[in-house]
Amino acid sequence: MNDAQNYKMIIENIFQQEVDIPDNNNSNNCIGALNGINNFIVFKNNFIDRLKRLSRFFKADREAVQNLINTVRLIAFAKGYKWSGPYSELVALDFWIQYENLINIKYVHKGNVNNFEDSIAKKIGQQEIDLDISFDLHFIKIFMDVKSLIPTHLELVDNILEKLKRETDVEDFLIGIDDLFDVDYLQTKKDYIYELREGRLLEELKKCIENKITPYEHTLQSGENVNYQVNSPPLGSQ
Repeated sequence: MNDAQNYKMIIENIFQQEVDIPDNNNSNNCIGALNGINNFIVFKNNFIDRLKRLSRFFKADREAVQNLINTVRLIAFAKGYKWSGPYSELVALDFWIQYENLINIKYVHKGNVNNFEDSIAKKIGQQEIDLDISFDLHFIKIFMDVKSLIPTHLELVDNILEKLKRETDVEDFLIGIDDLFDVDYLQTKKDYIYELREGRLLEELKKCIENKITPYEHTLQSGENVNYQVNSPPLGSQ
């Protein structure tokens, strides 16, 4: 059974209806992990349990259930690890439905843009507002448009390291990074956009590889320090 077939079976078992997913060889990190027998067990169990919770919560709302199925099936068409958009919507929705003090949770929320006077959609002339989630909290209505739960600052670091691989003659090296998880996300993202553009970190890491220097501490433009562990083969080992 290929990844798409397995994914189709999982969704249909949960929602108890046929779901249109082509029988092809497309895969990504999500549906590939779900088709593993002995690998990614925690991810697989959590993913299935999440869909079951959402299915139970919205079972009386036929439109919401159909919206859920449409979002879930989108994951089957994505490539690589960029399935995170629809997946992130499901994670956010699952997070909010578990709060008992929230009422009128709706997925998705569409409506006349005239009811959203201060919205960007209204200002640019759209006729309809299209948001992912809405709910009421203590007489206040909250609206949410979920994009993606991706650690963008880590992707920027990956971009720097990929560029480093292309620009150095040393093929066998390993770089580890510390102090990049418990951070101010927006500032760190800004720091690494700057580093990617200016190239100073790239040049310093190249020097570390060429001169067999480890560890290396780099000061970002915000003043924060990040520690790198640079391991490359000794001279004459290649």
